Amino acid sequence: MLLPQLLIVSADRAVEGDFLHFAKGLELNKQLAHVFFDECHVAVTDTSYRAKLRELWQLRYLQCRFTCLTATLLITLKSVLRANLLLEHAQLYRQSTIRPIIRYRVIDCHSQDPWEMAKPLIR
Repeated sequence: MLLPQLLIVSADRAVEGDFLHFAKGLELNKQLAHVFFDECHVAVTDTSYRAKLRELWQLRYLQCRFTCLTATLLITLKSVLRANLLLEHAQLYRQSTIRPIIRYRVIDCHSQDPWEMAKPLIR
């Protein structure tokens, strides 16, 4: 079976049994090389109103490389993040999201199909 090279899952879904079971199966079959956790600060900052995020430490059961990405984690919360995700000895990198060659804009497509409006912009 041909598997996708990249899977994207939201943080609150990543700790549900179905996804953890799926990911563990990939790991056991040596098909899981790396987990990237984008916006990892949510494991600390959003747990008061998104209770599922308190369970993100379960991702550490996956035996593969694990990279946490954040641009907004307060320096004072680094140790809390490490403790919450069981990453006591991990190196954390905080990088700015400012990129001089990347720009975005918001276009209201009203009733037009968003994909049809986006195609010429992508080209």
